Amino acid sequence: MTPCFNEIASDLRLLKNVRTLKMWLRIVVDRDRSNEDTFFRTGFATAFPNVTHLVLTCYCGTYESHTQPVPLIEMICLFPALRSLHIEKISGPVADPPASAVPPRGLHSLNLGFDSPSTILGWLQSFNHLPNVDSLILLPTIRSNQFSAVRRALQQIGGALHHLEIAARIKWFYDVDLLALFDLTLHPNLRTLLIRDTPDRLNLAELISLLTLLASPSLERISLVADLSLAMDVNLDWTTLDGLLSPVRFPHLKDVTLMHEHSEHRIITNVDDTAAFLRTSLPSLAGSGVLGLNLG
Repeated sequence: MTPCFNEIASDLRLLKNVRTLKMWLRIVVDRDRSNEDTFFRTGFATAFPNVTHLVLTCYCGTYESHTQPVPLIEMICLFPALRSLHIEKISGPVADPPASAVPPRGLHSLNLGFDSPSTILGWLQSFNHLPNVDSLILLPTIRSNQFSAVRRALQQIGGALHHLEIAARIKWFYDVDLLALFDLTLHPNLRTLLIRDTPDRLNLAELISLLTLLASPSLERISLVADLSLAMDVNLDWTTLDGLLSPVRFPHLKDVTLMHEHSEHRIITNVDDTAAFLRTSLPSLAGSGVLGLNLG
């Protein structure tokens, strides 16, 4: 770790209005860890006590065959005003947090990227902080060996959750039992929900199975991101989806957005026809004015 980052920490403390900090860390562990320990515990990371939104990417390398966990969680605790934590990726071992690694009191929003969910959720669970989490993004990041830890964390968060983003593609990447992992009955106070479907196919049956468990009368917005170039497949049960998202179940529903996840390989060439088909196939949603289509 380059010592200059720690040397400028005192000057950086003068930037009292910094609220968002993005850190891309590439750490090569060597025999002399003094600079690294200072960076994580007493140096650079101590310069931003007013940061409320932290974005982290951490790649932990090794010297020869030597691997030593990095005190990343201790570093996160050096941001006392933190409210939102976004981990883009963790690569390499993270040190177990000591008893002093109390989570920032206001931390309530998590966006957990690759190889981070079990680490961060496990830390917060050990300090009984999960009931404070009201916003959670878990995209295709959960491996099967993390299943139990994430499942327990979701149970502890329970009714505190207001915003949830999940990916059906988790099953496609890691063969995770999607319906067992995401029991939406645990979160009766959801206001916004976003589900990303599996790439290159539209698994409407699985989405319907997930939404059947959704029992949140406070729900206001739901977004389904999928390959809508397949929308006119005769085997897709849009009628059931239309019924599931009725105002009877969700009296506060304001917006249902179907978004096509486009790429150069999955472009909708007949946008007008697809839009007309979806409005016809979802008559209740279209008639109530809550249906939004993003097919571009």
